[in-house]
Amino acid sequence: MIENLANMRMADVADVLLVAACLYVLLRWSQSNASRGLAIGCGLVFGLYLIAESFDLYLTSLVFRFGGSVAVVVFVVVFQDDIRRAVERAILTVRLRKRLGHLETRPHVETLLNTAFALATQSRGGLIVLAGSEPFNLHIEGGVELHGRISQPLLESVFDPNSSGHDGAVTIENGFVTRFGVHLPLSDDPAKSRGLGTRHRAAVGLCERTDALVVVVSEERGEVGLAVNGELRRNISRDALREALSAHLGMHSQRPNQRSHIVGSFLWRHPRTRVAALVLALVAWLAVASDRGMVQRTFVLPVEYRNVPTELLKTNLTANEVRVTFTGAERVFQFVAPSALKVVVDLKEAANGKDVFMLTEAQVRHPASLQVFRIEPSSIQLKGD
Repeated sequence: MIENLANMRMADVADVLLVAACLYVLLRWSQSNASRGLAIGCGLVFGLYLIAESFDLYLTSLVFRFGGSVAVVVFVVVFQDDIRRAVERAILTVRLRKRLGHLETRPHVETLLNTAFALATQSRGGLIVLAGSEPFNLHIEGGVELHGRISQPLLESVFDPNSSGHDGAVTIENGFVTRFGVHLPLSDDPAKSRGLGTRHRAAVGLCERTDALVVVVSEERGEVGLAVNGELRRNISRDALREALSAHLGMHSQRPNQRSHIVGSFLWRHPRTRVAALVLALVAWLAVASDRGMVQRTFVLPVEYRNVPTELLKTNLTANEVRVTFTGAERVFQFVAPSALKVVVDLKEAANGKDVFMLTEAQVRHPASLQVFRIEPSSIQLKGD
C-alpha cells in the first residue's frame, strides 16, 4: 500500500480528487435527507461490490454488473425529488448573486433580536429568513416584493395579525427585506417533523435545501427558535441567537472583490465531510485503481490494407490476420473491445517495388493504456500470382 502511494502519478491524484468531490456531494446530500438510511444502504452495496472485485469473486461481481442498470433506475425513482433539489441547488449556486457591499452586521443583529423576542412576548408568530451564499429563489413561493431596509417597525408590521402576509415569511438579503408573505418548503424528514407545526416545518425545510438561516417565532409557546443546516433549535436564548446571527451575517456579508474570503469559506465548510470523502476516495483507489499488476494477452487482429496500387489489387498477401500480444493492467483489458483492435498497413511504397513491410506498434490500433509486446508475424511479404 505504501509503495502504491509513493508511485502515485499526477493523473492518479486528479483521479482521487475528482472522486472525492463526487463523494463529498453524496455525503452532504445524504446528511440532509429523509432517505439517509437508503443512501447508506446503497453505499454498503457499493462497498460489497468493491470487495467482490478485489477478491475476484466472479459470480458476485457478475450479479452486480448485470444488476447495475436496474439499480440506477431504482435509485433515480426513489431519489427523484432529492436529485431535482440537488440539481436546482447546484444551478443556483453557480449563478453569481449581486452583492451590495460589506454591511455592518451589528445593527441588524440587534434589530432582529429585538423583533424576534418582541413577537414572542406578544405571542405573535414569525418567520425571518436570512440568505446565505446559496440563492433560494427556486425553493420559495409567493410573496410580495418589498426591498426595504431592516427595521423593527417594518418587521413587526409585516407580522401583524391583521396583515395579509403575517402567516408567511420575510426574506432578508444584503441588509434589505426583499419579500414578505413568502411560503417556504416543508421538511420531508418524518423524524424532524414529528411534533412540529407548519411554521417550524417550513423553517427546517428551507434549511435542508439551502444554507439560509431562519428565525422562527412560535405564537403558541411564545418562544424563539433557530433553524440552520437542516436542524432546529427551539426556545433559544437571546445570547445564543445573537451569536448565531452575528456568525451568519459576518460570513455572508462580503464585498464582491473579496473572492478569497468566499473561496476560503467554501474550502473550509464541513471539514469532517471533506476529509471523509477524501479518505473514501483514496481507499477506493488503493483497492481498485492502484492494481497495476501487468498481464499479457494475445489477440488475433485483422489486417487492413490501404493505398493498394492498382497493379497489386490481385496480389496474394501472406497475412490477412496478425497475432498481437499486448501488455497492460488486468482491469484495462476488461474494457477493451476486440472489434476495435486492428492492424493498418500502408502499401503506398509497393508501387516502387517494395514487397516486404515490417509491422510496428504504430500500425496497431489499440488503446493508449495498452502496450504492444509482440507482433507475429513481424512482417508482411507481398507475392504475385
